[in-house]
Order: sequence, then structure tokens, then C-alpha cells
Amino acid sequence: MKKIFLHLALCIPLLAILLGACTSSTSLQVLKPAEITVEDNIINVGVINRTYPTKDNKAWNIIEGVLTGEGIGTDRRGSEATVDGMIDVMSQSPRFKLIRLDIDMLKGSGTGQFPEPLSRAKINEVCQRNNLDALIALEAFDSDSRVNFTPITIRTRVAKDVYKDMPGVRADSRMNITVGWRIYNNKSEVISDEFRYTDFLAFTGQGLTQNEALANLPSKYDALFRTGFHTGQRYGRRITPLWVTESRQYYTKGSDELKKAGKKVKINDWEGAAEIWKKEALNKEKKIAGRACYNMAVFCETRGNFDIALEWSKKAYSDFGNKKARSYTALINGRMRDRQVLQQQMAPVNKQEGE
Repeated sequence: MKKIFLHLALCIPLLAILLGACTSSTSLQVLKPAEITVEDNIINVGVINRTYPTKDNKAWNIIEGVLTGEGIGTDRRGSEATVDGMIDVMSQSPRFKLIRLDIDMLKGSGTGQFPEPLSRAKINEVCQRNNLDALIALEAFDSDSRVNFTPITIRTRVAKDVYKDMPGVRADSRMNITVGWRIYNNKSEVISDEFRYTDFLAFTGQGLTQNEALANLPSKYDALFRTGFHTGQRYGRRITPLWVTESRQYYTKGSDELKKAGKKVKINDWEGAAEIWKKEALNKEKKIAGRACYNMAVFCETRGNFDIALEWSKKAYSDFGNKKARSYTALINGRMRDRQVLQQQMAPVNKQEGE
């Protein structure tokens, strides 16, 4: 019985390798819709940081910084990193035209709670002066960090070619940041989005002592800036359609013709490969025909022909039993749903390009 299990253990990884050897992969740029659809009358946007406390809240912020050991003004610099992260993501998309505004008069709570919304008069004043359709405001920001210590064993060199297991410490740090954003639509005179969430990054350091483990962690400032930037990027993805790189597999083995087509793809001759796949889709061997149909679906998707890609992937699965085509059909259906959303989200850009 042990021998049977051993043979299975050896055969399963080998089978995975053999199956992987039948395919190659290509990458393509995919435009992913934003989590929410912002009104199409918003194009020119001003970005503001409204997390600086008013005079009434400033004293408490100073006391809190002293009590928590996080330093005075730390959150202010962290909030700027959060705005940087949001702008970093949004600048990768043509959907909005951004300018960053430095307006000290727009004070907020200086905490993780939303302040009162900006007045209609103030929004209109800022937008008219800067020729803007809307304001995106970071309105709430708060950070919190904790460090936990865990005993571990560290393999330590004590002499040349001599190592010893020594008692050590692992320091696990987690930086939590709570933020709140609002989008003020000056055209429609509404708040288009109000979203508050908490995000975090975790960091680890180790050493023979607690102090050494702490020294191997990022500084609080560095952890705060990195987490703030990461947290801001999340909001950028919420409101901005983005290009991402995805991978698609295609079959390169099964017949001499599939091998030939695979070589054509390697030199970027997709049309030449497609001609071969079309012929192989008529192959009397179901396995080869299914792979050729699957490859045709990949070809059509890379060309943006989702409807035809869907037909080929369905054919690969229903007519020839290609198992990969089942999940690929679901993927293409998802892209078709995304396309409908993107048509609405990217309408302002497409309209400008068509003018």
C-alpha cells in the first residue's frame, strides 16, 4: 500500500508538469471597471486634504500624539501619503483630469470621523476659481499601530561553519489606517460618494532580543507612509477604471499544426496562428479540435471580439469536452458584463475623443 501511495505522489506532480508543458501563455491589457460609477458630468477634479484639524480639535490631536507615542503631526504627513496613493492610481487612467489643491482654509476633524460636509457655497467657490467639475476630499484620517512579540528559534552562526539554534524574538507590527472620502459634484450639487474604511499593512522583524527585533522593523514613519499610500490606492481603484495585465494560456501541443501555430504566436503572428487553429478545429481528433477552438477563443478575446470568443469557448467545451474552456467561458462572460459597465464609466472620455 505504501508503494502505491508513493507512486501516486510521484505521478501527480509529473502529470501537472506534463499538462503545463502542453500550453504557453500570453499577456494582455484589460481595462477593469471601477467599483462605483461616478457621474459622467465629472471630468475636471480637484483633490484636497481636509484632514487637518480645526483650532478646536488641534489641541486634542497634540495630546493624543503624545499619549500614543505616535508623534505630533504624524497623521498629517500620513494623510498626505494617502492622497499621494489615490492620485497615483487615478493618474494611470484617462477617466479624470486631476489637480491637487492646497487649501488650508478647508479644515476638518483631524480624526477618523467625518466632519460636516463642505457648504455648497464653498464647493462652488473653489470649483469656479479652478475650473473644476467636482472635488475629491480626504476628510477623515486616523492611524493606529501595535507590535506583538513571539518567541522563536533563530539559526545563528557562532563560528566558521558552526551554527547554533538560539532563542530569539519575532516582532509583528500592524499599521491600521482609517480614512473617509467624499466626492462633491459641483455640477449636480450632490455628494457623489461618501466612503469610510480601514486598511492595513503588516510588517515583521526578528532578532535575538526585543530591541533587535524592533530595530529590524520599518520605522513608524515609514510604516505609516507606506500604509497610507496603499490605503489611498484602494480608493483610487474604487472610482477609477484601470488597465491591468492579465495572462491567458493557449495550447501549443497535440499535433504538428498546433506546434506550428505556437511558433507563429512567439513571433507575434497571431493571424497566421489563427488560420491554423481554424483548420485544426475541424480535426477528427476531439482533443485536438477542442484545443484549437480554445485557442481561437483566446485569439478573439485578445482582439476584443468577445461575442465570437464566447462562441469558440462554448464550442470547445460543449462539442469537444475541453475542461479549461468551461472556466474560460465564465471569464469571457465576465468581460462582457464589464464592457457594459465600462461603456458608461468611460463615456466622458470616449465623447471627448470622438469630438
